[in-house]
Order: sequence, then C-alpha cells, then structure tokens
Amino acid sequence: MKISAVEHLLQRMPPEMELHANHVANLCYSMGQKINANAEELEILWMAGLLHEVGKLDAGAFLQYNDNFNKIYMLVSYTILKNIPGFEPILQTIIQHQENYDGSGYPYQLKAEEIDTLAKVIRIADYYDTIRLSGKDHDQACMLIREQSDIIFPHKIITPFILSVIHNGLQYEYDMPSNPYKDYYDKNFNIDLHRKKSNRKKK
Repeated sequence: MKISAVEHLLQRMPPEMELHANHVANLCYSMGQKINANAEELEILWMAGLLHEVGKLDAGAFLQYNDNFNKIYMLVSYTILKNIPGFEPILQTIIQHQENYDGSGYPYQLKAEEIDTLAKVIRIADYYDTIRLSGKDHDQACMLIREQSDIIFPHKIITPFILSVIHNGLQYEYDMPSNPYKDYYDKNFNIDLHRKKSNRKKK
C-alpha cells in the first residue's frame, strides 16, 4: 500500500476525524497482536483503521450527521479506495466494518461468520473510540460494549479487545484536560445507539 496515498488522505481529514482514525488504527493493531494476527493482517488492520471513514471526506456536515449517510458512507469509502492502486487488501474490511453480529448492521446486513474477521476488529475499535471521545471513561465504554455482546460484537472478541486496550495502556490516550471534539462524537455515538435500538424494535 502506498504510504504517500495514505498521507494524502490523512492530510485531507479534519482534526476530529484524523484523531479518531489514529486511535482506531492503534486499537486495531493492538487487538491484532492480541489475537495473533500475521504481518499481513496487522497491516490491513492498521491501514483500514486509518482509512475506515475516508468516505466522509467529501460529505458536508449535514450528511455526516444524517442517519442515512451513516448507513452508506462505507460504500463511498470503498469506491474511493478501490480506485487507488495498492488498497485492494483492505477493501473487504472497509466495506464491512459497520456490519453487526446479529445482522442489523450496514450496508449488507451480514451476520455472524459472514462478516470478515478483521472487519469485526474495526467495528469494536471504532465503537470504543467513539464512546471515549464522546466523554465516557474506560469502564463506561467497556460496560456499553459488553451490553452489545452477540448483538453488535461476537462475545468471544470482547474480553480480548478490552485486555488489549489495558495491556497497551491505550485507555490513557483519552486523558486530556478538555476534549474539543466531545460534542461531535457524542452526537455520532447517540446516532449509532439510536439506530441499534430502532433495529431491535423492528425484530
């Protein structure tokens, strides 16, 4: 994968998106080590973590907060990245990273073992980081993740993910006097949470 292309995409990101991208990449790499991912899988996790929201770059603020856009932006990410040579290995992980274990996710409503293993890692890392950036602490984030066992995340990856965060001290990355992006991520987390509740009511 071309580092210059990655750098170009990162430079286009607003500060709150770049912060989230770097957090997710670190969380994914840490989890990859925990589950004994090989070198190729670790690279995929790192790059997909950095670029999982690249589809939001060309969307206005309204679209980013719009629930429908949050259901399809991964398709936009896929379209952008498939046209850049070298990103083929991360495309499946990118397009599936908002799928849920119970089949309530997007864009294809895949479930359980239909979902790419690395996409499941991106999903839990993305969720944890959004919760933390919304202002909640590590314990609150872990509680909210455990509540989604076998709903959003397979039960078997939750404890390894939490241990990977603790063993690498990543929970301390959020210790800052003030979080200038709290409102942005609080709104995005609430959209995601509302969407999960709505999906459960439909069942």
